Amino acid sequence: ELRYGLEPPPGLAAKPLITDRVLPICHPRMAQEANQIGLKDALRDMRLLHTVKAQITWREWLLRNGVDALDDGHGLKFDRSSMSIRAAQDKLGVLLETATLTMKELQSGDLVPLAPELGTLCFPTYWLCCPPRHLNRRAVKNFADWIEDQAAAHEKEKLRLLASLGCVQHNAYATD
Repeated sequence: ELRYGLEPPPGLAAKPLITDRVLPICHPRMAQEANQIGLKDALRDMRLLHTVKAQITWREWLLRNGVDALDDGHGLKFDRSSMSIRAAQDKLGVLLETATLTMKELQSGDLVPLAPELGTLCFPTYWLCCPPRHLNRRAVKNFADWIEDQAAAHEKEKLRLLASLGCVQHNAYATD
């Protein structure tokens, strides 16, 4: 099965498939305005959009990028990424989200990175899992080979897209 989370589930054989890359994204017009006044001032003035079930929060992203003295709790909170993404498209604020979930919007230009020079915060989140006793089954091996090829192609496309948007730095997220 495929599982989502910062760490693989205990008791199962697990292999990471997809690395999530988190970055602040927004409507292109908002990014242009932010570029004119600077990131810290822009983040103070912009509404933050939160996906409450996200693995990485605004507080974590801000701390890791040296943006302090900012109220990370303000803004709008959504319980689904799709709702947060739509809110960002509608210029309601800046969203901290994964490139995996926003690839379509980033490819179309509906959303853009707010600060591409900061790159992304990355961590493995999609895991291929099964009980260890099933690892030698042919069906499991065939599925694993296929899904690993699909995931590798997805990762390659995502990295190419991020590079085209100026996001070339990818900082590992430690769960300690």
